[in-house]
Amino acid sequence: MKKINISVVGALGRMGKLLVKQILKDKKFNLVSITDIHSGKFINKFETKKNNLETFKKTDVIIDFSRPKVSLEILQYAKKLKIKVIIGTRSEEHTSELQSLAYLVCRLLLEKK
Repeated sequence: MKKINISVVGALGRMGKLLVKQILKDKKFNLVSITDIHSGKFINKFETKKNNLETFKKTDVIIDFSRPKVSLEILQYAKKLKIKVIIGTRSEEHTSELQSLAYLVCRLLLEKK
């Protein structure tokens, strides 16, 4: 079975650190990148990067535990690269924009099949 390539956004936050730890333990997953507003810091052997298309190129799924404004940016990358996203943002700010972009990403993924 092919491993699922995962990128974690907001990796230096409480949930991000927990996700990175769990992903590294699970043989079904391959952590390909971690990003955070504070790029250049390390978790295990992984250096935090800035969000950009290159960072997510080898990713199958982005798990985003950042801020709503960043989630909008992540959805744009997912839309361009046609990759799946899990968003754990917990704010009502930008809710309608997030829903609209999430809907577009879902449609693109369905068309991809």
